[in-house]
Amino acid sequence: MTMLSMAGIFLKLGAIGFGGGMAVIAMMENEFVTRRRQFTTDEFLHGVGMAQILGPFAPNAAFFLGYRKYGLVGALLSVLAFLLPSISIVILLSFLYFRYHSIPALQWPDPIG
Repeated sequence: MTMLSMAGIFLKLGAIGFGGGMAVIAMMENEFVTRRRQFTTDEFLHGVGMAQILGPFAPNAAFFLGYRKYGLVGALLSVLAFLLPSISIVILLSFLYFRYHSIPALQWPDPIG
């Protein structure tokens, strides 16, 4: 597996990985341990355990897997690819809100008058 293909997998997981951290971790395990056999179960669980200690563990697990495979560059690329879909959606929704929030049809009705 190349670094770019790993980033592609994390991009996919970031785009379709809904359901909380545990759901995304299960998807990562399926991709990297079961299907592609890039990591052993023990190595993956070690990374998930470390990721839980350090904060939001789905991005931390992506960082760990990228680091184990390709060093610091792989770690940063993995996290960036994993977070890019959600960051893009937040930026798009923010743009739409600030662009169209003054349209009367989108305003909350005034209960008094």
